[in-house]
Amino acid sequence: YIKLAILLLTLSVASGLPGLCDQTPRQAKVLTPSEKSYFRLTIDTKNSSVYGLAQTYVLILESIDRKRPFRWFMITVEDASMDNNTADNEHRPIDVGSLKTLDTNRQARYSERCYNSVENSDNSEKYRVE
Repeated sequence: YIKLAILLLTLSVASGLPGLCDQTPRQAKVLTPSEKSYFRLTIDTKNSSVYGLAQTYVLILESIDRKRPFRWFMITVEDASMDNNTADNEHRPIDVGSLKTLDTNRQARYSERCYNSVENSDNSEKYRVE
């Protein structure tokens, strides 16, 4: 009984930490993107070189080679220190912004697995997602 209570307490504490989840898209074979990737992630800043608070930007994920579409992706907004502080599990609310999907192509949805993330909504071949 005590072991079960500790396990449930541990699960509830771990699940309450935003950003600490497996962000690898399901069925993805490549774990780390390389410099010589077939894909590009860009930020449309409306011809501005300055990022501002409370602004909306469009992230564009696209295939560089038309012969190599992608099927799975996940984009997450999180504090840059999340990857560096894996042992530090203190919950600090940091406003890093949020993501929302554009309704135009229905190729992306909010992730059910990871906080503040969007992912592919189906397994179709994709060349560009905004």
